Amino acid sequence: MTMPKNIHPPFRELIRDQLVGLPGIRIRPRRRVHGLYYGGSCFGIMDEYRLYLRTDDTSRKDYESHGMAHYDRFLDASFKA
Repeated sequence: MTMPKNIHPPFRELIRDQLVGLPGIRIRPRRRVHGLYYGGSCFGIMDEYRLYLRTDDTSRKDYESHGMAHYDRFLDASFKA
């Protein structure tokens, strides 16, 4: 697997190790980031040393109240399975 250049291998391995107990989770390289997938849906991305999780109108306010930023490229069609 070719790793996007801005993803640091130790960070990718840390996230992979945290998700190892969840069956069906896949990490796939996509352009300059890695996508986290469950089934046919992308639920998060890794970019550099950051992990972004998909939110909806209900959960977005909780993330923002903790100072978490959004990822603009998350709406890109390349993140669909």
